[in-house]
Amino acid sequence: QGQIIIMAAVFDPENPNALRGDTVDEYPGGNKVADPYRWLEDPDGADTTKWVEAQVKTTNAYLSTLESRTFLKEKLTAKYDYPKTGCSFRRGKGSMDRYYFYKNDGLQNQYVLMTQKTLDAPPEVFFDPNALSSDGTKSLGPSSFSESGRYWAYGITASGSDWNTLYVKDIETGHTLEDKVEWVKFSGISWLHDDTGFFYSRYPEPKTLAAKGEKDEVEGDDVKRGSETDSNLNMAVYFHKIGDPSSKDVLVYSDPTVPKWMFRAHVSDDGEYIMVTVSESTAPVNRLYTAKVSDVMAHVAGGKGGSVAVQKVIDNFDAGYDYVTNEGQVFYFKTNKDAPKYKVITIDLGQPGEHKDLIPHKGDVLSDAMCVATNLLVCVYMKDAHETLWVYSLKDGSVVQQVALPDIGSVANCTGRKEDDEFFYSFGGFVYPGSKFRFDCKAMQSSLLREDKVVDHDPSYFETKQVFYPSKDGTKIPMFIVCKKGKEFKGDACTLLYGYGGFSISITPSFSPFRTVFIKHFDGCLAVANIRGGGGKGEGGGGGGARPPR
Repeated sequence: QGQIIIMAAVFDPENPNALRGDTVDEYPGGNKVADPYRWLEDPDGADTTKWVEAQVKTTNAYLSTLESRTFLKEKLTAKYDYPKTGCSFRRGKGSMDRYYFYKNDGLQNQYVLMTQKTLDAPPEVFFDPNALSSDGTKSLGPSSFSESGRYWAYGITASGSDWNTLYVKDIETGHTLEDKVEWVKFSGISWLHDDTGFFYSRYPEPKTLAAKGEKDEVEGDDVKRGSETDSNLNMAVYFHKIGDPSSKDVLVYSDPTVPKWMFRAHVSDDGEYIMVTVSESTAPVNRLYTAKVSDVMAHVAGGKGGSVAVQKVIDNFDAGYDYVTNEGQVFYFKTNKDAPKYKVITIDLGQPGEHKDLIPHKGDVLSDAMCVATNLLVCVYMKDAHETLWVYSLKDGSVVQQVALPDIGSVANCTGRKEDDEFFYSFGGFVYPGSKFRFDCKAMQSSLLREDKVVDHDPSYFETKQVFYPSKDGTKIPMFIVCKKGKEFKGDACTLLYGYGGFSISITPSFSPFRTVFIKHFDGCLAVANIRGGGGKGEGGGGGGARPPR
């Protein structure tokens, strides 16, 4: 802990440049670190507010001088105003078996969750987050349907904050229950298979917000969540029983000795196990703990407090382990353990030290894997920042079929359940707005469900190329170039260059109305450089992008 010495900086409204204050942090050993913009960390401070207002005024003063601004606004508004849909997914059983997908009519602030009884039935509105606020600043956070499909737990967040408040909807009656869980952040929602409750993660209420004593409810008008400056510490997994107030929620797992660790719970496909994944940063590594659901619920019923006893299957941060499915005590994971481009392995909880490869490490990056139709694995691979789709055997890891895609592009989403003989996927590209497909696992073929169509947009007008450029150490890095078909390059093309590489996130082909307007009406070019540090080359590619080689 260091001593903080603060000297105020006074903001001059006539000069929108942020003033450098005299704040200095002094640390043990006499080390001093200047923090001249500390005053901007108070989002509600008078000087911060004045500075933001001055920035907006200065920006608008410049933008108002641009002759093409009105033309550009009209074109962009027309291009963005088209119906957009997400990938379908199936939830529930028996009479509650439904299909769902997200839809935006064009210029809505938030996507609306739609539902269908069958894929041929007309879709109906299931939940519209746009009705939560007049300005569209409240949105849907994490959500999860119960196993039977009767209940839907969902989070609501306000004004861009990461904080969520959870609610529960009874789909059978259409009513929202009185259940309400607060201070949820960076959490999933995972149901017991008997629908009696769900697991989630939360933090303690921030002390700075509690001290203010201000109205701070998600449904209130004076939303302050996200303005606090507290560190997020002591995340814990809790169990919420349907019908109970959140004050009765039972602690399932935490570890106060490592307050920065993050714990998240997930119930296995067969409903017999709970997995607790542990992370300490955004790095793609995690610890993995398991427990029988019967033991967890005995702990919940016992009311003795503390954490449930777990089996620490992986107790280090050497690699990442993403759950795919399980057959009894044999679990399937996507992992980067000794595999920078990922592979699928099995771990027998009876012999957790033994890991067996099911789908070995390949030259392309395995970006997603899921189990469908009881014994099939659907895998998305990335090669040079575009994706391919494959079906494998869960039994022996052999290739069953490669799924044909319309063009070079991205599998934006892939959904399916182990018990269903179908799965769904979305395909998109730089000039393809998006197509949604259903794959029949019995016929082993795809069919088009929906296609997003933009007014006055013809994909054949454009051309997408992929080139490779050398990094400092000679490694070839992919880059996409999108322009008018047949355009000649003479070194004077107006080019929008975008690059990103970090956190193993890859920039794959995706549609943007702004980019197509820029290319068509301003004779521009788009260049998307897949900078090292993203996931396009696997974990090794990310490390190779650090410091000089980058």
